[in-house]
Formats: sequence, C-alpha cells, structure tokens
Amino acid sequence: MNLFFALFLFARILLVPEECLTIQSAVILARGGDTISVSFGRGNGKRAIVTTSQIFGKEITFELRGEGKENLLKILERIGNLPGIDNQNRRSPGWTEQRVVNMLDATSDQQPHIAIDASHRPWVVWWDGADPYDLSYSRWNGSNWVGDSGLIPYDPRTRETRLRVRISFDGENRPWVIYHKSYPDNRGDIFFTRRMGAEWEEERRINLYDSTELDFAPRIDCNGGEMWCCWYGGRTDTSQYHIYVSKWNDTFWEPETDISFPIGQNEYGLHWFCDIAVDRYGHPHVVWGETWFTGRIYYRTHNGEEWLPPVIINNPDSIRCAGWPAPAITFDEEDNIHVVWIGFRPDGVPGKRQEVYYSKFDREGNRWLTPVQINRSDDYNDWYPDIALSNSRDIWVVWNKGFPNGCITLASHFDGNGWSEEEQIDDWGISYHNVCPEMAWDGRDFWVVWDGFTTRIDHTDIYYTRYLTLSIKEKPDPKKIFHQFSFSPNPFADYISLFLKRDGQEPITIYDINGRLIKRLTERREERNYSRIDWDGKDINDKEIPDGIYFVFLKVEGKGVVEKIIKRRRR
Repeated sequence: MNLFFALFLFARILLVPEECLTIQSAVILARGGDTISVSFGRGNGKRAIVTTSQIFGKEITFELRGEGKENLLKILERIGNLPGIDNQNRRSPGWTEQRVVNMLDATSDQQPHIAIDASHRPWVVWWDGADPYDLSYSRWNGSNWVGDSGLIPYDPRTRETRLRVRISFDGENRPWVIYHKSYPDNRGDIFFTRRMGAEWEEERRINLYDSTELDFAPRIDCNGGEMWCCWYGGRTDTSQYHIYVSKWNDTFWEPETDISFPIGQNEYGLHWFCDIAVDRYGHPHVVWGETWFTGRIYYRTHNGEEWLPPVIINNPDSIRCAGWPAPAITFDEEDNIHVVWIGFRPDGVPGKRQEVYYSKFDREGNRWLTPVQINRSDDYNDWYPDIALSNSRDIWVVWNKGFPNGCITLASHFDGNGWSEEEQIDDWGISYHNVCPEMAWDGRDFWVVWDGFTTRIDHTDIYYTRYLTLSIKEKPDPKKIFHQFSFSPNPFADYISLFLKRDGQEPITIYDINGRLIKRLTERREERNYSRIDWDGKDINDKEIPDGIYFVFLKVEGKGVVEKIIKRRRR
C-alpha cells in the first residue's frame, strides 16, 4: 500500500489516496520546520476527498515533534477544519462536562442563544437580570469564554426589559442582536443592535410603530448576503397573533409583512412561536404554529419575488402542535429543510403529553416527509427543541423534559439511518431545572447552551456543553521516536545519510509532496549503536531528483514515523 502525504500550511482539506482504504497519514508543516503527523482511521472504505468534519466519530492522533510544541498547538487551533485544543476538556468523541458561560453570581441569567462567527467561534447572548445591564454576551476565544460583558443597559426609570434575545452574523462577520422590549404595561416591540468595530450601536426599533401592541420572540438569520427577521405579534383587542417578517435593506428594516395564513384575513387563533432560516440565495424560510383551532405547523418561503403559499407540515388529526410549539428550522448541504417542534397526539394520554417531532422537506421528492417522534415516550412533557447539523447524515436535536421537580436537557442524534436513544447531557449536580437549550455547529463540534439554577446558589446561570466529533491525543513521549530517526546533512545537495538508533526489517521509503514514491532504501551499514543508510538523491529510475521538499517514512516499533528532508543544490 502506498502511503500518501499531504503538505499543509494552514490548509483545510485532507486528500485521501485512492488505494488507502483504512489508514491515511499527513504531515502539517508549521513555522520553523516543526511537524505534526496526523493519522486518520476510517472504517467506511470510501475513496474521496474529505474534510475532517466528514470523518465523524473517528479517532485522530497528533504526534508532535520538534521544539516549539506549544506554538504548534496554537497553529493547529487556527486550522478551521481540524480539531482544536480545549484546555478544559479531554478531547475524545462525546459530550464534554457541563461548564458555565457567564460569571457565577446571585443574578438571574436566562434565555441564552448561540451563534457561530466566520472564524468558527461561538458567541452567546442572554438576558441578564442584573442592574445596570439586562442583555449580556460572551464569546469563545478557543479555550475559554471571554466576558461576560454588558450589551444593553437597563434603565430603572423606564422599567423596560429586553427578552428573547437572538444573535446572527452578517457577511462582514459583524454580530447582530435582536430582541423584544417589554414595557411595564405588558406591550412589546422588536429592537436590534449590531457591533460596529469594538462598539455596539444604540438600539433601534424594527417593527412599525403601533402596528400592533404586542410583538414578541423575534428570530434572525443571515445568508446569501441578506438579513431577515421574524416575530409574532397582535393587538390587545383581537385575542390573536400573526407572524411578521422584515428584511434589512442596507440602511433600514423594510416595513413588516404579515405572512400568517390566511393573509389579510382577521382569523382568530394564535399564529405564534416562529423561527426563520435564510438559504444560500438569501431567501427566507419561516415556520410557526397555530394552536387554538387547527393545531397546524405552517411553513412559508419567499422565492426572491414573492411569498409562496403556506404549506402545512403536520397532519393535525394524528399530530397536533402544542400550545407552545417552539419550532426550529435549518438546512443541510443539499438545501433540504429540517424542522423540529413540540406536538401531541389527540388520541394520547389525558393531559395531552407533549413530544418532540421532526420532519424534513426532501427536495428530490419535492415533499415534506411524515413527521417522526424523536423522544422516548413517557409520562412527562418535552419542551423547547432546537436542531443543528453538519450534513444530512449528522443531525442533532436537543430539548427539555419537564418533571415535577424540574427539567433536564436531552439530545438525540441522527446518523443517516435513524435517531439514537435520547441522552441526558446536563449535570444536576451542577445545575437543576435546566431549560431553553439552544444549539449550533461550528464546523467541527456541536455546542449547546441553556439556563439553569446553580446548585447551592439557587440563581439561574448560563451553561454549555459541546459534542466533540474528533479527538486529539498526544503521544506520551514523542521525542523518544524522534531521536530514533535523524539525517545528515539536511538540507542536502548530493547525498544524505539516514541514521537509525534501532535497526528494523522495514524499508525506508521516500515520497515527494504529491505522494509519489521516489525511492525505497534497504541497504544498511551497521555502526555502533545505530544503522546508517546513504542515499545519492536519485529516484527509482536512477535519475537525480529536482530540488524540493521530500518525506521519509519508516516504521519504528510498529508505528509510522515521518520526517521532512530538503534537496537543495549548491550555489
């Protein structure tokens, strides 16, 4: 089997050789000539060009050699598609230990939301019950949360509070935060702010002034160069809510559009708890529930020219949406639409026990698939689902399950064949009554945040965990292998000698940077305490190789060892 080596300098894609069915190796050349050897184990036998995010659940081992090891780790962290370094957690596939995002204190921190910036770093925003701020945020710096920092100050004179906060990033990687402001008379309006440089702008209203008195729970998303938001609202004298949508038009938010069904009619009912996702073309896709009469989950999209007619995802005769349906929507790499929500079966147990349901719009079949129940059936209610995915065969859903004495946070995974058994991902020894989970994928790991009552403090705080899809394990003594294999001179012009501390039966093989076999060396001269092989710089056809970088491979104690050598003519 030929061994393939890929040369990386802040690269993002690993090239898998045609003949390599189970093992690949690569060498990352870092600054100063230090190297990191990367070995991938694959069990699917596919021959393709893959990114590390597609090698789900496999182990990756980095053998670190050379001086400046800490610098290598920092460089590795900046390579977006390779697993990063988490100083707080052991990198092995699975959920990490629950940890806190905000600074622990005696204030109420609630309703977090998480989003990923263009550098693959998560940001979290939440409602902070402390004076002088009632909105706060924190961002991940690669190993810890930086913050928490106040976002919008609370004014006790107005007694206005900001709730249901959400964050997204525009095409220039600027964070936008949207929320509803609740007034003392229980009215609400939709506001936003964005960060320009190091400062957050003053808040500005999104919804039209007094178009409705009650505007709540906004959602925001940006893609394809377009920023959209949605929310539900209504008038105090109608006992109903409608779904409103607005688009950012370079300098202002366009007048809101009522997309509820039927449009323009004064239908009674609660059209509320909406979510929005924007596709790669900048088109918005909105889901929401109608809970009073029909029990339907609606979906509606804009094709760039007009809003298309709404579509009903569920069959209310078999699965009705719950009173608080809390739908969430996202896309996969093939533009299929994935939606989760809370519903119940009309013929179910008394009390209308709530469950987590999932459906997908299959673009190939041009239809919504029959909803499936994700959670395990029991006597308790499930709440607040959220969904995130890396591709159509790697989907996670998180939600809360409510017990008489509190709530726990659960997760289930779809691997392309089916949904896994639900798994508790929070720790009641750290926090209890954990609610409002939100989820995001950073291109490598899945992150979940929620709020819960901190044990022994009994005030709510913001917590997180992450699902590590790849692992990093450091060799216990990498220099032991490194010193068994050396060269002189390096760079070389006419010949090079390879010195082995311990002899072996395996030949030494040399490859160029394209993975082509250059030479296989077997003749060795035994000297005191080591073996020596001389090479004249010629290939298997006895032709002199050109100047450049080459890789020398040798198995030591059953493990592959790789080193870089440089061919350079004398000037």
